[in-house]
Amino acid sequence: MISLKSLSGFWGPFLINSVISGNKLTNQMFCHGAGIYIDQKNNNTKISHSTISNNIIQGNNSEGAGIYVDNDCTLELSRVTISNNLANSVNVPRSGGGIFFSHNSNFKLINSTIYKNSGSGLFVYQDNNVTILNSIFWENTPFEINSGEDNIFNIAYSDFLNGRNGIEASESKLNWLEGNIELNPEFKDPENGDFNLMDDSPCIEKGISLFDYNNIHVEIDSSDYFGNAPDMGAYESSVIVSVKDNLSYIPTNYMLYQNYPNPFNPKTKIKFELAEASNVTLKVYDISGKLVRILLQGRQFVAGTHEVKWDSVNKKGILVATGVYFYELKTNSGVKSSRKMLLLR
Repeated sequence: MISLKSLSGFWGPFLINSVISGNKLTNQMFCHGAGIYIDQKNNNTKISHSTISNNIIQGNNSEGAGIYVDNDCTLELSRVTISNNLANSVNVPRSGGGIFFSHNSNFKLINSTIYKNSGSGLFVYQDNNVTILNSIFWENTPFEINSGEDNIFNIAYSDFLNGRNGIEASESKLNWLEGNIELNPEFKDPENGDFNLMDDSPCIEKGISLFDYNNIHVEIDSSDYFGNAPDMGAYESSVIVSVKDNLSYIPTNYMLYQNYPNPFNPKTKIKFELAEASNVTLKVYDISGKLVRILLQGRQFVAGTHEVKWDSVNKKGILVATGVYFYELKTNSGVKSSRKMLLLR
């Protein structure tokens, strides 16, 4: 378990590029925060590009298996996945398997994925202000969000299983704003921790980059996403950002171009040409030959010039380190080509 405490009234602890998994608290009178415990007034905490999964709390008063947030705190999560955490409490029926908020706190959840937590994805007790933007809540039980009294929720451009009916907030104020959907997000392999979006996901480019509502301001820099708008969820997809299939220009050879920009930080584009329609697989490896990310897996393309993006994260959504990487393209016709690229942070 990680315990975060603020030492000042300014933005305090930062947690980035971390995996917190497999922690267990059992048989205690009070079990709080098996993954992360945030305590102390004015604790201003930011967590980004991190995964919090498979943490368990079991006891008489078990709350917040993934994250527990005590009174009078401020927390912002971005590009975070919280999945498969379990809060099993004897005395607390609404225990917050993913995240638990106690009293008088402010919470922003931006471009994050909350999946299959038991004890609800998010439980908010009393007098908290919650803003959820560009995020996905899916298959959390018994509710996606469960609320106590006098909380305020502002939810926009997010994907919820069963829509607003997946939220129990009868004693709080729920502002269900524009842009929300209730469609299967089409994760690639959620059971094995891969929450990247399939190419046909309804969450691609369905987020928003600028949000202003009731004195709440969220702005996402254009360098943090590809395309016309951010995707929903923790991971930007690697779908095609441009396709040139004009019949007046059909390449006569297969070609894999040097990525651009190179060196890069944190995004780059990989262009390739196909002389005929092909099924394409494109993978990224580190210098040791270890697979980092599958950008395309047997996707069919017409003849022409195509472009794919990579945001320098691995399949778990963790930012990779500075260094040399290789990208390799294969087609079903036997074409194979690879190039080297350099990430400088």
